[in-house]
Amino acid sequence: MIGIPTPSAPARELLAGLVLLAALIGCSAAPASIPTSAGDRPVPAATSGADPATPPDGEVPEGSLVVRTGTLHLEVADLLAAVDAGRRVVAGHGGYIGASEEQHSSSGGWASVSYRVPVERWEDALGALRGLGRVIEQQTEALDVTGQVVDLDARIANLRVTEAALQAIMDRAGTIADVLKVQQELTTVRGQIERLVGERDSLAQRAALATLTVIYEMPGVAVTQEVRGWDAGREIESAAGSLVRVMQVLASLGIWLGIVVMPVIGPPALIGFVIWRIVRRRQIRATMLSSDPQR
Repeated sequence: MIGIPTPSAPARELLAGLVLLAALIGCSAAPASIPTSAGDRPVPAATSGADPATPPDGEVPEGSLVVRTGTLHLEVADLLAAVDAGRRVVAGHGGYIGASEEQHSSSGGWASVSYRVPVERWEDALGALRGLGRVIEQQTEALDVTGQVVDLDARIANLRVTEAALQAIMDRAGTIADVLKVQQELTTVRGQIERLVGERDSLAQRAALATLTVIYEMPGVAVTQEVRGWDAGREIESAAGSLVRVMQVLASLGIWLGIVVMPVIGPPALIGFVIWRIVRRRQIRATMLSSDPQR
């Protein structure tokens, strides 16, 4: 009777660990349900395909994470003074300048400045900036990302449990091959954790600091902007390109006529022309003979 070898103790531990790993990975991949304080009812985590709620300004629930963005278009009498005043206003509300662009000309000037403002000071900063000039246009948006952050936190927690289990399995692995297999899985899980942590931190930072882009414009700058949008060099290149395309089309047409059309209609046309010339010559000779009185 042939005996069936039984797996050694380290092998059995590794097999059990891999089964546990598969279960943990399955749990980390599934959407998490987070209980709430009111009745401990599970709240499904937000998925990437769902549209998050967009609360109106000034009506954000307590504890929510809201990404605020906006654009403010102002007409000002003094561009440099308005830009400097805007910088002081934002700094006074705990913000800073993220990016800026300015252009000056004899007929006026304009500037576009992107500010980062603490979200709790958003309304105050927006109102103060509106007072720097005449408001031409204003657009604001509030995007609730609380569900996305909760979902990311749950997935990160599940992956950390998986990471701890993998580390325990690797500590008990008896062979180099087993260690390498577990190390590969551990590297994959840690990479997923780093990616999700980066997404969560990015959302949290965007929710903590709102982005407001203010466009300062002096009267008469519209003409300057139109002139700035026209480029003589670009127009010349476009016209030259059109001329080249037209010449290419004409050359292609000539090639087709010489290779395809002329061999087909050329011989019949030549024969017809010769016949016409003979007939025409005979007609002229007959006319001359009939009009000659000596004949």
